Amino acid sequence: MKIEQKNNAKRPLYATGTALLASTMILSSCSLTTPTTTTTELYLEGEPTMYEEDHSSGVVDGCRYEILQRQEYGPKFAKGWYKRNSDGERYILVSDGMKYEGGFYLDITDISYDSADNTVVITVTASRDREVETDAFTYPCCSVVFDRIPNKVKVKYDDGTVIEYGGVINDTEVWGLNIDIDENYTAIFYGGVHLTYIYELEDGKYRYIHAQKEHSTQHPDQELFVLGSGIADNIYGVEYVCRTFDSFGTVVVKGDEDNVIDAEEYIKSVGGEETQST
Repeated sequence: MKIEQKNNAKRPLYATGTALLASTMILSSCSLTTPTTTTTELYLEGEPTMYEEDHSSGVVDGCRYEILQRQEYGPKFAKGWYKRNSDGERYILVSDGMKYEGGFYLDITDISYDSADNTVVITVTASRDREVETDAFTYPCCSVVFDRIPNKVKVKYDDGTVIEYGGVINDTEVWGLNIDIDENYTAIFYGGVHLTYIYELEDGKYRYIHAQKEHSTQHPDQELFVLGSGIADNIYGVEYVCRTFDSFGTVVVKGDEDNVIDAEEYIKSVGGEETQST
């Protein structure tokens, strides 16, 4: 079952960055990092904001790139890296997932080439400014525009932890991913507009798919768009990702859709009495 993606009448986030990359490629050398400064108008989850971009550009594995400034209020994606690869819109976006307050940031600190594996390696650093007191959900992310998406990409934190691939961004005006929701799910976690489909795997792990709907009702004809997916090691890992994504409210089990269960009770029934702390 392919879920139709929700349309969003926002201006493309990376239209300006892509144009800048084209002009930078004409002027820059093949291997040097060239800082430049511009001002760009962005439309994200609300009013447009003005900010300065500190660009870093170069060439890796024959692909010219330009790093855009980090965003504290990025798309509402789960933690992972995502790509857009269409005419005029070629970039990789790395999301650190939802945070419960401001001051969290994600920066691209290195782009290199691993010749042993023929892989472009993007290294990011997560940080937090504890002096920032923002009482709002934030989605820190960073991104890099390419003239051609590299054939093989690996994204990792500076401590070596690999960041999983999240999927293809359907459109820069639709913050949804090209991921199908299989109807053979185990259960669905509901939390207002956020919901998470889980699929129990043979090894005891769970695959999950995060999605968002336009309104908090459970109307069957309501449009959904996917915001990320991944693997949880056990049912308590499911609890953690659902709490983080804000879908930990009630649960409906496949085949018993008329019976709505409290999410904590569902976790207890599957894995025992102890639940993960928030």
